[in-house]
Amino acid sequence: MENDAKSLNGQTGTSKKKGEITAFDLAYVKFADALGIHCLHFILHDQMELVDDNQIQGLVDELGQTNCQLMVPILRDKLPIALNQPEHIALSLSQDDKLFKV
Repeated sequence: MENDAKSLNGQTGTSKKKGEITAFDLAYVKFADALGIHCLHFILHDQMELVDDNQIQGLVDELGQTNCQLMVPILRDKLPIALNQPEHIALSLSQDDKLFKV
């Protein structure tokens, strides 16, 4: 199993830490699956719009090799262009189309 989290040297900003934590969560799911450990197969993280587009794309690429679903609420204008595709969007909300219609 490859380690895709390159460095955790303590000199990272909030956005990079969020990406690293998400990468760690994905790695744990892969690790647990490899050892037959029961675990949740979904990850929910907030404020991913702070994470660099390249890091988000890398996480999405890793998801393709992981038995896991990643759920992130993110503003449409902060979503990397390559990921603004229907196959990556489970739910889209707006001022006129609210989750609880309130």
